[in-house]
Amino acid sequence: MPSLIVSHRINARKVILTYYYMRFFASIVMHKDSITHDLLASEALFDHRYALEEQKKKLHDAIDHHYDMDNERWIEYILKQYFSRIPKEEIDYGYIRLMTPLFDEYMLKAKEQLVDFTVSFSFDQMDPMDNCIFVLALAEYSLFHTPKEVLINEMIELAKRFGDDGSPKLIHAGVHKLLS
Repeated sequence: MPSLIVSHRINARKVILTYYYMRFFASIVMHKDSITHDLLASEALFDHRYALEEQKKKLHDAIDHHYDMDNERWIEYILKQYFSRIPKEEIDYGYIRLMTPLFDEYMLKAKEQLVDFTVSFSFDQMDPMDNCIFVLALAEYSLFHTPKEVLINEMIELAKRFGDDGSPKLIHAGVHKLLS
């Protein structure tokens, strides 16, 4: 595979990882009241004009609106907001089209499969970025049959760039187990 095409796939992976992260975060905010409360409480420090419950409803409505956007609109938004510096011809749009609808299905599969490998913490206790990297790896492996070693290396690079200090080790071990 020519390096130019590989770079297009790498750019597309970043777009999909961003999409998965935004979807995951929206889901967390909608289902964990404590996070919604913390978000609004921190905002209330700067703006005391609104009651917390009113703000909570507004936040949930806004998230609902974005969560219900079709995949194409999510991707357009992400490309415009976060990837506008990358020329469009340097992004593998075929990959994006195929990977976008897989989030919900592979989030559940990753969660189910990683339960068997994590002893000291659960999938829900992991960093959301790490969760999304696992989902990305599992979905790509299932759909494209990308070689395991290539995916492990690519996911470690994403973890180094977007995760916390412990992410690369966790991703290495977790992706290896997920794809075995």
